[in-house]
Amino acid sequence: MEENKEIREEIEAGSDRRTFMKKGAVVSVPLVLSAFSRPVLAERCGLSGLTSGNLSGHEDDQCVLGLSPGAWKNRMAGKNDKEVLWPAPFTLSTPYHDATYGFAGNLFGDASMYEVLFLTDYSVYPPGAHFVAALLNAYYFDDYVLSVADVHQLWGEYLLSDYTTLDELGGFIDFNSFLDTTWT
Repeated sequence: MEENKEIREEIEAGSDRRTFMKKGAVVSVPLVLSAFSRPVLAERCGLSGLTSGNLSGHEDDQCVLGLSPGAWKNRMAGKNDKEVLWPAPFTLSTPYHDATYGFAGNLFGDASMYEVLFLTDYSVYPPGAHFVAALLNAYYFDDYVLSVADVHQLWGEYLLSDYTTLDELGGFIDFNSFLDTTWT
């Protein structure tokens, strides 16, 4: 408490910011971090940055849009597992519900991610093809707008019919419409 009083007196005395930071270095890290709001620390890349609403100060962020489900499907047309044009560790036969890299649940049974890309009747099938594309983009592009964790978070929200993140992102009506904004 005595340290905080000394720091407050330095600020009130009009000392410059550099002097304040040198003397304030003894302040614990949590106290210093609490001076900044979480949105200020967030980046626009990823769900955290996208939902923060803080669009200033991120001129250096260079997020990229990924490839659509159709583009990922076309990259594999006529190919076999030896000619994979998908990012490692994915192959034509990687199960959609792969325990390590795929998605939770069992909506698509034993279908592979590649097979799910062909299930495009969204009135019958869940948005599996969109999630495959988002996951492949997250693995393929280092600076894709969503991380692997973001894609899995959205899939979990989809399974729970939780639209909180979609509402925070601007009220998208479904996961397909949001994911469509993450590729060209």
